[in-house]
Amino acid sequence: MNTIASTLCMVIGAAVIGFSVVKVSAQKNFINFLLYQMLAQSGYVFVGIATATAVGMAGAIFHLINSAIFLSIFILIGVNIKYR
Repeated sequence: MNTIASTLCMVIGAAVIGFSVVKVSAQKNFINFLLYQMLAQSGYVFVGIATATAVGMAGAIFHLINSAIFLSIFILIGVNIKYR
């Protein structure tokens, strides 16, 4: 990955993280909170991919899988509590 594309991915990732953190701060609904948190986690994956190193790619893939599993479990728990 060339430096311009890498820098662009890092900027996009940082913007997604910043936007998501601001939106998460204002949420009162648990499901929306988790959805914006998931969006922030995808920003971390963008930054990991933008490093274009083996460690960055491995970290991004691991973080993507880990985040998908745990956030889906948290969403199921939140829906279960909401409709109980």
